[in-house]
Amino acid sequence: MSPITGLNVSFHCYPCNNTLVLFPTFTWNVASGFDLDLTVQSFLNDDGEAWRTQGNVLYVRVRWSY
Repeated sequence: MSPITGLNVSFHCYPCNNTLVLFPTFTWNVASGFDLDLTVQSFLNDDGEAWRTQGNVLYVRVRWSY
């Protein structure tokens, strides 16, 4: 049996140009065979003083398994 909710965080780091991309994902098993996933992509850049957000994207995925 799987959990009803789940949280996953992954990242990509590019040290040559001081860039970091974060991928947090929240998964919710709404009903048997029906899942809802929310994924964010957050792009960060270090300009020497602080990490600044370059942009964010939100993805919603609805999955039905039969």
